[in-house]
Order: sequence, then structure tokens, then C-alpha cells
Amino acid sequence: MIAPYVTIQRRGFNRLMNTVRMQFAGTRTGAIRDGFRLWGRVYRSFAQRRFSIFSGGGGNWASLADSTKRGRRGPRKGHKGKRKFGILYDTGLLFGALSPSSLEVPGRLQQDIPRGIRVGYGGPHRHSGGSATIADIAVFHQSGNSNLPKREIITSPDIVTIRRMNGIIVRALKNEIRKSQI
Repeated sequence: MIAPYVTIQRRGFNRLMNTVRMQFAGTRTGAIRDGFRLWGRVYRSFAQRRFSIFSGGGGNWASLADSTKRGRRGPRKGHKGKRKFGILYDTGLLFGALSPSSLEVPGRLQQDIPRGIRVGYGGPHRHSGGSATIADIAVFHQSGNSNLPKREIITSPDIVTIRRMNGIIVRALKNEIRKSQI
């Protein structure tokens, strides 16, 4: 009888499993945790593209009320050039908080959490002209109410974005496997 033998070096395997477990828990940095952070950038890029399409009337967001449209005629005082008119795109704060750049942006939330990353709106930054934060305004639109139509900004990613995110984490796991020298 011929039988193949496969030997796993337990020390390398145990080191790999410990590393993966700790990075998934968020208690250690490395390729997997970096991959999760990259997920945040990829998701924000998706969300910003979607926001742009939906803001321009290309999605299922309800159109602006006529009274709101009338209030948005022409450039604002202190603004130069053309103003972008669109659903939820007045000051640009909600859109800007989704920026995939690595720079800190008012209203942006990105937090390490176990097994991933939390992305959305947060922080103390106020929306212009009121006491509500940028995150408060996003929640108002995300949920809607009797006077405000529901316009979801933070949604599940599309299949293309999911595939990109899967590829990121697979590469990170392969990197950790190489480093553990199993």
C-alpha cells in the first residue's frame, strides 16, 4: 500500500492560528487587520459612487421637494463657481464624509471592530447652520420620517465591492500563512 504523509509543523500552524485569531479580534495589527482597514476605504468608495448616482436621480431616492429646490438656486454666499444640485447634496458634507482618502474628514466614522471594520458617519462635527451633527443628518435621511423620505446612504455593498473585499482578505491571509512558515 502507498499512502502519502502530510506533516504540519504545529509550531508554525499554532503561530498562524494565534495571529489570525488576534487580528480578527482586533487585539493585534498585521496583514489581516490592514485588510479590514482597506475594506473601509473600498466600502467608502462604493458608498460615494452610489451616493453620487442616487443624488443625481439615478437611484431610488425620492426627489427633493419643490420648496427645497427653490431654496437651492445659484451659488451660496461665499461659494465660487457652480454649485452641484442633487438629492442630499447641498453642502457636500454627507458626500465628503464618505471620502475613501486616508485623511481625516469631518463626519466620517471608521472603527476597528472584531472580525471587521465599522464604516459610516460619526463624530462631533456639526452640520452647517444647526446643532445637528453630520452623523445626525445622515441618520435622519437613512431612517426617514413622516416629513422626510427614507434615503439610505449606508447599504450593503454591491457584488463587485464584495469581490474586491474578499480578494483583499484572501491576500492578507496568504501573507500571514507565508510569514508563519507552515
